[in-house]
Amino acid sequence: MYGFGRGAWTPLVDVYGGERYTVVVVEIPGIDPGETHLDVTPATLTLSGTRKSLSYPELSPLGLEIQSGQFERVIHLPSRVDTRNVEAVLENGLLIVTLHHAFPAPVSIPVRESGKEE
Repeated sequence: MYGFGRGAWTPLVDVYGGERYTVVVVEIPGIDPGETHLDVTPATLTLSGTRKSLSYPELSPLGLEIQSGQFERVIHLPSRVDTRNVEAVLENGLLIVTLHHAFPAPVSIPVRESGKEE
């Protein structure tokens, strides 16, 4: 949809776009923020990390559905973003990344007459 995932599992992603910024919400319950890495380019957001598996040494597993291990998710952004203006907050198992759009400064282009140098 908005990118691709690699690794032992792929977290789910929602992307919201507006005029001034884009918000990416990633479902990563059980992830230590110190085990999470974000890389941003003007066109992509890459999230990678590791979710450690739970273990109960005194118990035998009877059913395991919670995925664990390394993951990487690349999200192609709908608008170019300012890589210096990104906020990331982990809240109740959701990583909420706010990426402000890049607005290039206006540039004045001089117009000259053909064949004449300035």
